[in-house]
Amino acid sequence: MSPTYVDPALSGKPPYYINWAFGLQRELPGNVTVGATYSASVGHFLPRDGDLGMWTNSMLPQYLALGALLGAQATPANVAAAQAIIPGIALPFSGYQGTISQMLKPFPQYSGITCYSCDLGNSTYHSLQVTLNRRFAQGLTTQISYTLSKEIDNLPSGGQLGSAGGTRDPYNGRLDRGLGVIHRPHLFRGSFLYVLPFGKGRLGGRNALVRALVSGWSISGLITFNSGPPLAVTGSGCTVTGVSSTCIVSYNPNFSGDVRINGAYGSGNALQPGAVSYLDKNAFASPAPYTFGNLPRSAPFGLAAQGILNEDISLRREVPIKERIKLALGVDVFNMTNSVYFAAPNTNIDSANFGQVQTASNSPRKLQINARLTF
Repeated sequence: MSPTYVDPALSGKPPYYINWAFGLQRELPGNVTVGATYSASVGHFLPRDGDLGMWTNSMLPQYLALGALLGAQATPANVAAAQAIIPGIALPFSGYQGTISQMLKPFPQYSGITCYSCDLGNSTYHSLQVTLNRRFAQGLTTQISYTLSKEIDNLPSGGQLGSAGGTRDPYNGRLDRGLGVIHRPHLFRGSFLYVLPFGKGRLGGRNALVRALVSGWSISGLITFNSGPPLAVTGSGCTVTGVSSTCIVSYNPNFSGDVRINGAYGSGNALQPGAVSYLDKNAFASPAPYTFGNLPRSAPFGLAAQGILNEDISLRREVPIKERIKLALGVDVFNMTNSVYFAAPNTNIDSANFGQVQTASNSPRKLQINARLTF
């Protein structure tokens, strides 16, 4: 039986963010505008329920010192052996039958406890955003922006680009505060718009064929780059009987060298059979039985997924048909260079595919042709 607990002070409490920012902008000679903005936010009561302590129905981690006794039945002899290690241990109620680990849980009569909408997640975000705009003569405009940022949270989340771990100790959520899955330290965006110099009053303006075919066209482009998110290295071999825990592993104290091997993600043979690993498994080890791993929740050795660079370009023309009727034509090319960027490698040290990349994180080149009639 797994009942649901409703906390009168926490359950259903809505998440909220506090945001603040300030910036400066200055116009320089040559139609140049530069700006710098500091932007930050903190979030509270975000979706997270892994460190609710007793409301996860996990025993106190101090009882892990009992080792293999935790899986033994609570017979008089086994209880006495446990008392010799940690004095004060006793049956929770008369007639109890079960393991010692279940006996030591806050609610030994239940297999689990669900805390309804008990969200204890927190996040902090800081960023510096720099922009540069310039308007050139002859219809060319450019804009460049760069953001340096850092995001820290305790949210156990993941996705195609990676994961940010989970909760290893339900009584100590501070162990798993670290870089979050949305952390992207570097973001760059560059764009331009160029009105082609053809048409009435411009190049070829006296030629009716030129005006009909090439006047009124504009070309625009967008280049974006964002860093990959931090990775979390986990395992399946943690033994923490009686504690609800994500298996975050440990550093191998005997390891030396580079944890990143075999070149950039996707280099060489990335396909099965015989796919290469891009992470050295020897850098990690399962924690000793009945202990928690000592890796940070995210980014051990600074590990992160691959960043993504994308180039899109568009061609537009608006053709007047009558006074109130216009036809807009457009061609869009997404991922113009048809580049491939791989998703995060497998980071479970007990997986046969550890360190291998198995999917792409971006889409192949796409061509889109569109038309719109307004009247």
